Amino acid sequence: MSLINRIVKRYFTCLFFFSALLSLTTASLYAKHLYPEWVIHANIETERFFDDAANGFADADDPALWYNHKNPSQSLIIGTLKKGGLASFTLNGKLRQQIFPDANKIPTSRYNNVDVIHSVNINQQPLDIIITTDRGQDRLRFFHLSAKQRLMRNITATDVPMIFSTLETLPLQRSAYGLASYYEHQQQQLWAFVSQRKQNQLAILQIQPTTSGLLSYQVVKQIALPSQFTLSNGQQWTPCLSDDNEQPQIEGMVFDKHSKQLYAAQEQVGIWRVDPFGKQSPELIDRVTSFGIPYSRIWNDDEEEYHCNLLQPLPKHRPLVADVEGLALFQHHQQRLLLASSQGSDRIVVYRLSHHHAPYSVTPIATLKILGTDHKQVKHTDGLATFPYYLGKDFPYGVLIVHDGEAGEKSYLNDNQIRDATNFKLISWGQIQQKLIQ
Repeated sequence: MSLINRIVKRYFTCLFFFSALLSLTTASLYAKHLYPEWVIHANIETERFFDDAANGFADADDPALWYNHKNPSQSLIIGTLKKGGLASFTLNGKLRQQIFPDANKIPTSRYNNVDVIHSVNINQQPLDIIITTDRGQDRLRFFHLSAKQRLMRNITATDVPMIFSTLETLPLQRSAYGLASYYEHQQQQLWAFVSQRKQNQLAILQIQPTTSGLLSYQVVKQIALPSQFTLSNGQQWTPCLSDDNEQPQIEGMVFDKHSKQLYAAQEQVGIWRVDPFGKQSPELIDRVTSFGIPYSRIWNDDEEEYHCNLLQPLPKHRPLVADVEGLALFQHHQQRLLLASSQGSDRIVVYRLSHHHAPYSVTPIATLKILGTDHKQVKHTDGLATFPYYLGKDFPYGVLIVHDGEAGEKSYLNDNQIRDATNFKLISWGQIQQKLIQ
């Protein structure tokens, strides 16, 4: 080979490797910065709750917001406390009211998820309604919140039916779990969308008032989300579950009243867009990082369940890490965002929604790392909620409310047992708005 040919060959060889290295480096940087991480701080947080007998097994889980039209700064945070019932908080985080479930019911009532619907026409009266799933009894519970007194009262009919269970199967707790709701003002029809614990079922409930002004419902439709998936290589994949009798469950849900679509988080799979009133098949709009990854299952005798071990590393360029939990929509003017709790990474994933053209696009744009007022990171977030309007001087652009599954410093009982502490964090939306316009 001539000297010139050797020089040319070495030149192109070096150029090839430099180009490959540049492409790899660029791809790595792009993956790293594709979804910027925004660090935001809680402005206010509620008191802590402890899931033990000393605190009534109160375990904060899912928040919502009741809006006071006459005095926005007097709006309330509504939060479920599971066996501890349902609570309301002022915007400075103070507990205003706690409604305890009926302790005589077996299984014990357990309020899991909550939603608020304003100005529902109930027997010719506009009422603000709070709906919660009672996982223990497999039913919905309804409360009226008085704008004047800012207090809740139970308006559930005494004979509301179980949604998924029978008396024989109720102890298995394959019961009402996640919740979203929608009020069609023109037709004056209230709907609820309820998921089933440890199963892949969604139920659509039509809610109706009784002649006495209480609320009941009937199941009008059920939708099953997939539990098995065909991968690009033709192989079948199912999410790794701890029990052979389980299916991949859904909890976090939110209804988009503009597109009439339901967003549903299947914890080990991803986020679905569901057409509850039409005929379109559910669409998986984002997947968790472990989707499609092979795994092994090992039985644990002590816990009487399977433990899952992934056989490949998780991809780094996707932001949604199982379990995917709470969902919330932020819709104000032309700004339309979907927020999802990525519990496996202790982040909130922010998606931009575009409904201008079909199919609707959902684009991840950032992740949120949230710090409490004590600068400790918020972790294990289940539920979250947003509100896009003025709520007083502390929340001039609205609020983001998140559940914190590891609130504050460690606390101990007298026997030195660690207490599981949870609460809700309130973040001024102005912090996020600043990031969006940068």
